[in-house]
Amino acid sequence: CVFLFLENRRTFDCSSSVKFSNGFSTTGIMQQDIEYEEIKLEEQPMCLDFHPQQKVLAEGDITGTIFVSRYSPEGHQLIHRLSFLKDSCRDLKFDSNGRYLYSVSTDMSLTATDLNTAEIVAREASAHSSAINCLKQIGEYSLVTGDDDGVVKIWDVRQRGCVREFEENEDFISDTALSPDGKLLLVTSGDGTLVVLNLNKGELEAAS
Repeated sequence: CVFLFLENRRTFDCSSSVKFSNGFSTTGIMQQDIEYEEIKLEEQPMCLDFHPQQKVLAEGDITGTIFVSRYSPEGHQLIHRLSFLKDSCRDLKFDSNGRYLYSVSTDMSLTATDLNTAEIVAREASAHSSAINCLKQIGEYSLVTGDDDGVVKIWDVRQRGCVREFEENEDFISDTALSPDGKLLLVTSGDGTLVVLNLNKGELEAAS
């Protein structure tokens, strides 16, 4: 898989390593690459996310282990190794401030970890009834998760619970995106459909 962003290019493959380099200036004009050393993992990486404010990277692997590392051209420093998941880590995301790390797994759990202490601060052991495939933060206090059965759930981190559930897809949820006004959620699925969900009304807006 290859990820291309304005300020960072990073890749991870089916081997146990992560590669990335900085190929753009903040104006978006190509500049000389700054090469970083590979981050060697013990198992196949499944997902990754970059800290919103610091040069910190989180990676989840096929065994469920999560590695949080500080990176620089001079080398990398492992900050945390988290081993609370019972199965593969399917997705993970830093919160908007970078203090908390949310993760989902094929063990059907949704977990929030405080990165200052490496302690679990919230956990739904059975957040879905099937393996959770994707995770995204949509707003300061809301998360969206999608599972292998096509179920989408909206979570309020203040209430520590699910506030909306949608069952409009017949196959795994592959990705989600929030509209600029925050009212609509776009959902893609393994069944080949694009679904638009109205978050305010809690109902299907459109499907194709």
